[in-house]
Amino acid sequence: MKNHPPSRVTTPHVDAIPVLVRPSQDKSPRVAFLPTLAVLILGSMLLMVIAGGTFIFYAYYQYTGRIYPGVHVGGDDLGGKTLEEATLWLEQNWNELPT
Repeated sequence: MKNHPPSRVTTPHVDAIPVLVRPSQDKSPRVAFLPTLAVLILGSMLLMVIAGGTFIFYAYYQYTGRIYPGVHVGGDDLGGKTLEEATLWLEQNWNELPT
């Protein structure tokens, strides 16, 4: 056997090898979820404001010039009647003298 001189094989340094590094993952999943949660909460609040405004608008114009539901006089329901209708009904039914 022949003795061969040691070969001069150079090995690359670890610093020279390109390494793929993931972006920093300092944020926990809980912190990353906060913007989505904020959008959901603000969206829900906006929908509630729109629904409430629609209800108030509807109720205001539905009963403008009318007596509100649930108003009773002596057990008779006047709800939904206009002021003129209620006045006429009361005059016909309550202004009679008992005999």
